[in-house]
Order: sequence, then structure tokens, then C-alpha cells
Amino acid sequence: MARKKKSESTINSLLNTTEKGLHKIDDIIQFQKRMRRYIIAKILTFLGIIVLIYGIIILLASYFPGIRPGVIALIIGIALVIIAALYKNIHKI
Repeated sequence: MARKKKSESTINSLLNTTEKGLHKIDDIIQFQKRMRRYIIAKILTFLGIIVLIYGIIILLASYFPGIRPGVIALIIGIALVIIAALYKNIHKI
């Protein structure tokens, strides 16, 4: 009887350990799925911003037809870098 109880206890312990391990694996898989969605959202946001900036560049270039192509893009790029640097300094990132 004692031997049967000990083997049941061991089996229950193994089942509990296995169940905890499976929950941890499931948590890891869920984390990977969330991370993948987050990265995709960031990529799409980044691409949207790029398209928006490109549209602004084309719009500004149409207002100043005498300026060589690309100069407006350089000006906006430099302005964005300066804004990013100021933001970084203000918020101590």
C-alpha cells in the first residue's frame, strides 16, 4: 500500500512538473507571437512615416521647381536628424 502511494505521489509530482513546463513553453510561444505582432506593427509604422515624408518632399519640391531634385529631401532629412537629437537631449533617452 505504501509503495502504491509513493508511486502515485511520484507520478503526480511528474505530471505537475510536466504541466508547469508546458505552461512555460506556452508562455514563451505567446511571447514570441506578441513580439512578432509588435515588430510588424513597428515596421508598418516606420514605412508609413517614410511614405509620408516622401510625400512631403514631393509636395515641397513642387512649390520650388527651381531647386535641384534631392535638395528638399536633404533639407528635410537634416531637419529630422536635428529634431531627433533635440528630442533625445530633452528626454534623456
